[in-house]
Amino acid sequence: MKMMQRLFHQVVSKQGLPDVIYAHYMFSMYELSFVRREHLHIPIIGIEHWSKLNQPTLSKELQVLGNKAYNTVDRLLAVSESLKSQINRHFNKDSEVVNDMLGEEFVGAKVGNKQKEASFRFIAVGSLYTIKRFDLLIRAFAQSELAKADCSVTIVGDGEERQKLKSLIEELRLTDCVFLVGRKNKQEIIGLLQESNAFVLSSDAETFGVACIEALSQGLPAIATRCGGPEEFITKSNGILIEPNNVVALANAMKEIYKDYEQYDCVSIAEECNRRFAPQNIAKRLEKIFEEEIEKKKQIV
Repeated sequence: MKMMQRLFHQVVSKQGLPDVIYAHYMFSMYELSFVRREHLHIPIIGIEHWSKLNQPTLSKELQVLGNKAYNTVDRLLAVSESLKSQINRHFNKDSEVVNDMLGEEFVGAKVGNKQKEASFRFIAVGSLYTIKRFDLLIRAFAQSELAKADCSVTIVGDGEERQKLKSLIEELRLTDCVFLVGRKNKQEIIGLLQESNAFVLSSDAETFGVACIEALSQGLPAIATRCGGPEEFITKSNGILIEPNNVVALANAMKEIYKDYEQYDCVSIAEECNRRFAPQNIAKRLEKIFEEEIEKKKQIV
């Protein structure tokens, strides 16, 4: 907290007192408790997107931290309805939903409707951690037997599960059609998405699912688990929702999206995603919240 205080006072000495403070994650909100004591007239808005809160139970230390943090802010936001429910369950604290936004790089891409070519590409993007369940994706692809139809899976990302996933690919004899391509920058990811046909999110839990909306922004229909975020934006028009940790359901969804691929309107998928999640649209919502809280403080003072 002392480091945050020093940083705050340095900023104030150069720029003056801020009109509003916008904090991400409970740790930052907690660190700002001194502002609440010293500057009652400055509104503090907090937004939560920490996946740790998806756990069924939290440690006592985390519960104490969260209660202090969320009581520090004037207004608490959550990036999904699912996370809003988790915050309420863990801390009995209400919040309101403001979704994550697309990065500027993903906005306004030229998207055309694709024909199902001889080689059909599934793609998944994320850190190679257990919770992302890329093992489930690999097993589902093997079970689907789509490799026989010249389909492939590209997994973008790196992490502690890499060697285990590599061994699984070898065990299932999928080295010619399932590729671990490592970590890529945003422009490289955009290129890979544009070369692909469909996106897969196989996670056990997410607070939103930014990688999924990034794929939608490039016109890809998506298969996603009901893991916390995708339920809010995956519909029959842009993809398929399945239950988490269900290899049969995922295999069937991959076969279905391959079979019915030309029914998806890639242009409409991209346009709808941009309408909902483009930075300027989310920013307008945040700006309105900031202005409302600033006005409330003026009335109190």
